[in-house]
Amino acid sequence: MKKLLATILALVMALSLTVTVAFADRTSTEDPHGEDHAKQGESTISEGNDEFESTTGQLGADVENYDQTADAATDFYMYISPYEVSPDENLQISATVPLWVCMYGFGGNGDVIEPTTYGIRNLSTYTNQDGDTFIGIKVTDVQCTVSGDFKLAAMPDNMVYGENRTYNMLANTLAAKEITFRLQDAAFTADLLHRNSFDADWTAEKWAIPAATDAQNAGFLNIGVESYIATGAVNDEACYPVVNVCYTITPLEFVQP
Repeated sequence: MKKLLATILALVMALSLTVTVAFADRTSTEDPHGEDHAKQGESTISEGNDEFESTTGQLGADVENYDQTADAATDFYMYISPYEVSPDENLQISATVPLWVCMYGFGGNGDVIEPTTYGIRNLSTYTNQDGDTFIGIKVTDVQCTVSGDFKLAAMPDNMVYGENRTYNMLANTLAAKEITFRLQDAAFTADLLHRNSFDADWTAEKWAIPAATDAQNAGFLNIGVESYIATGAVNDEACYPVVNVCYTITPLEFVQP
């Protein structure tokens, strides 16, 4: 087991996103998910958390298995690289991502209200002779898995334009059960579910997560989410699962002993 854990390069976190489709203006009493798109708990990759069973390998990398409860919306995955090993036994990656996030879609004009404070918290550390030092981490890989009947569609031409990503409803040609999905600058479609740092349009700076200032103030990466659905009330009113998103997390840069 220790030899296997020594090959861990990164830990992968997952979350699920859903979209509730409506055809009229919603009110706070009609929206079961709330204006802030309530996040039901968080999944944390770190040691010493009572919600996890943690096994530590010889290089100090933790593998936690989440004991799912009724409200757990995602699974955990571990990415193992067969070619590389963790560079240092004192490196501890600790990151937190919401278990699930709800978006709210309007079937009348195709607009979707996405979370504005969704992201990844970072409490990763490196230990040397001077003690623990908080370090930055980065997302190097994002993989989506469709988790419902909706299809991830390409953005129709001229539907969103300009630096401010302005929405043009008249150019919305999406069909029923189609949704566009974009995280930061990375767009996902049915034919493009896996994005990583080797992609030409991947902006590394937008996936960097700063180091924590202390144990109470984690580093945070706010991840921009953009989605649209079809207009004309072609989708039935319901809460639909949309996509499961897995993030691969690695140190921002090599840490000197």
